[in-house]
Amino acid sequence: MRGKWVFLAILLFGCQDDQFQQGLYNYQVERLLSGGDSKTWTLVSTNNDGVVSNPALCSDTLRLLISTAATDSIHVARLTPEIDCIAFVSEDLGKANASGNLAFTDSIIFDSGEVWIITEITSENLSFTTRLQSESWQSK
Repeated sequence: MRGKWVFLAILLFGCQDDQFQQGLYNYQVERLLSGGDSKTWTLVSTNNDGVVSNPALCSDTLRLLISTAATDSIHVARLTPEIDCIAFVSEDLGKANASGNLAFTDSIIFDSGEVWIITEITSENLSFTTRLQSESWQSK
């Protein structure tokens, strides 16, 4: 009987490394990002080597438009406001998938090879780190 408990303990603790959040699946992360269809996120702050910036003007306000691309992926575009702050210029960042075979590990992986390491995700807040900086977003 004791051997069964040791095996169970090894199984439980051995499978928990590299988990972003226990019980969160990769498709759930994609749904949180896209809102199930299409969702807009507004930039709250960036942190580049310890220098924190917060958008103050509408011309500084970037947005992310994340939409469902297929049953197993999302499409991401960065929206930059034009000078009049009424319209946006869209930059296609491409198709991406949440990491993990089923259980979400920690990242969004783009077809281009770009990786965002997710540090927080809820239906209203998103924080991630790219190779350049950390960014915090709120859903619009």
